[in-house]
Amino acid sequence: MNYFSIFCLLLLSVGMVQAQSKTASDWVDLGSTRYEAGDYDAALTHYNHALEVKPGYSYALYGRGLTHLSMHQYPQALKDFDQVITNHPRFLNCYYSRAKTHWLLGNIEQAGS
Repeated sequence: MNYFSIFCLLLLSVGMVQAQSKTASDWVDLGSTRYEAGDYDAALTHYNHALEVKPGYSYALYGRGLTHLSMHQYPQALKDFDQVITNHPRFLNCYYSRAKTHWLLGNIEQAGS
């Protein structure tokens, strides 16, 4: 094996260690940055990484729900919002987002509840 190959393997392993050392909060921050930039696919990837590190993490679910909402993927958004509300009933912003999603789907009665 030549030095270039060893160097490439070293860089790859360092990148993998850095990716594995990120916390769920780090992934959510990255997802939020990509979401705000309008890069929804990357945002979803980061939120999903957060959920791999910390399953059920409400901030990741909420961010992913907002991303699905922005992508007009309403059933997926509702699923994430419902899970956040089930786990954390005082997550008030989530109620608004869920109501907005219901309204966009034409579920006016559910939007009010």
